[in-house]
Amino acid sequence: MLQFKRDLETARFPDAELRTVLQTRVTIASLAERRERRVLGRFYNWLSGEDSQYIRLEGLVLCDVLRVIGADVGDIIDMTSRYDLRIDVAQEAMELLSQT
Repeated sequence: MLQFKRDLETARFPDAELRTVLQTRVTIASLAERRERRVLGRFYNWLSGEDSQYIRLEGLVLCDVLRVIGADVGDIIDMTSRYDLRIDVAQEAMELLSQT
C-alpha cells in the first residue's frame, strides 16, 4: 500500500490536464482581480483565500509547471504541500503547453 501511495504522489499530469488546471486557476485569479475594486469583493477574496496575483498549487502540480518552463527544482519541493505561484509564470507555462 505504501508503494501505491508513493506512485500516486509522484505521477505526472498529462499536458492537456495541466493546461486545464492552470487555465481554471488563472481564471479564478482574474475574477478575484475584478472583485478587488469593491469593498465586498475584497472581503469575499479574503474569506475565500483567493488572490489576484498568485494561484495556489499542490507540490506535484508545481513540479510539473516548473518542468514545462524549464526550471530545475530537484528535491526542494514537498509533493504534498501547497505553494503559491505567480500568475505570469502560470501564463507562461500555459503558452508553452499550448504550443505542444
